[in-house]
Amino acid sequence: MLAKYAGLSGTPLTPSQQQAWATLQELAQQLHWADIVLLSTPLWNFSIPYKLKHFIDLVSQKDILFSFDPEHGFAGLLRDKTAVVVHARGLDYAAQSLTPAQRFDFQKPYVEAWLRFIGIEDVRSLIIQKTLFGPDIDHAARQDAREAALQLAEDLLSQTTEAIA
Repeated sequence: MLAKYAGLSGTPLTPSQQQAWATLQELAQQLHWADIVLLSTPLWNFSIPYKLKHFIDLVSQKDILFSFDPEHGFAGLLRDKTAVVVHARGLDYAAQSLTPAQRFDFQKPYVEAWLRFIGIEDVRSLIIQKTLFGPDIDHAARQDAREAALQLAEDLLSQTTEAIA
């Protein structure tokens, strides 16, 4: 925490702060290296698991995943990347359900907002729902997710092939 505020204020970092900052940079490095960022997250209490939130809080630092200019504001540092997010949900979050996504889903909007904040504009989502009910009840939901995953894979392969050509 002290390293973050020292860096924001322009104060030189102490050796221990430099080590803490290097650890954060190392955690975020995989995001910088990736062409496609793949996240898979369950819906926990209408949002994301605390460990994913903790990771996001750690790596979402100025000059690690975003920059800030007082005149122009924030700019994400992860450009020309694609993110694929698999959202798993135990219940049905369709508009006509008891738990419509518009009122109960803070998972997908949060993850997508974070990815766009750090510079990833091409965000693809794959949603699988009703996972609490077992294979007899959620078979159709799993089949829909499987078909959507195959289509997404084809789209990404086509996109990659076009970029190489």
